[in-house]
Amino acid sequence: MSDRRYSDNKRNYNNSRPPSRNNQNYKGGQYKKPTEFALPTGTAIYILDILEHGHIRDGRSGQFPLVQAIECPDFNLFELSYKRGAEIKLQDKVVLGPNSVVGKVRKRLTYHKLTQTSKDLLASTIEMHIEDSEQLYLTFLNTAGPITTKRHKLSLLPGVGQKLLWEIIDQRNKAPFESYADFDERIKTIHSVKTLISKRILNEIIDDEEKHYLFVTRRKPRPKGDGYRPQGDRPQGNRPQGNRPQGNRPQGNRPYKKPYEKRF
Repeated sequence: MSDRRYSDNKRNYNNSRPPSRNNQNYKGGQYKKPTEFALPTGTAIYILDILEHGHIRDGRSGQFPLVQAIECPDFNLFELSYKRGAEIKLQDKVVLGPNSVVGKVRKRLTYHKLTQTSKDLLASTIEMHIEDSEQLYLTFLNTAGPITTKRHKLSLLPGVGQKLLWEIIDQRNKAPFESYADFDERIKTIHSVKTLISKRILNEIIDDEEKHYLFVTRRKPRPKGDGYRPQGDRPQGNRPQGNRPQGNRPQGNRPYKKPYEKRF
């Protein structure tokens, strides 16, 4: 079964008629592929790598300057286009908008499709975001609860066992943590809580089969059926079957007829 969204004869298989020119996905006699992961205005991203000449493997080197970036605080990886000649540096924080230097999303990335530069800067970039969003993660440390009757959210942080878990819970019950420095001072076993959170986020980004996600939000692709129909799923309609019975079973209210017996 074919899984192509748009056929060669440029027909819309929802109604088996040529596409309407009023459709927003119709352009120049054919359907343009809708963007699956459009980021809303106001989304903050951090630049991980700058590809001034695009990807060589695409066969269009130099045509589309690209950047690889991470979206915060959902921590999704994207490849976006940017304005040629714009002043942009690694680990810069860019807020998407009409006047931003970064353009539309080209594709969504996984950790294994990042360049080596992006992989090297990923951990330090996450720590930069954690430092800038202190109140967000202090709220998590002060309000995190159990996942099940036998597992707690704080126990998913690297190096946090049962003894350390109850120590954190006892300390926050006495008084909520007010800053990262306050947490490190009251919990002597942990040298840097920012490092623990950063390691957990990095593990969730790398591991695609993680069971529990504390910080990373997985974006789902567009479901099939909203605006297009694959070519193989085209409805065939009701074809006339004729009056011949199929096998030895009667069809509907038709009288039963024995199958033809060959005499010779």
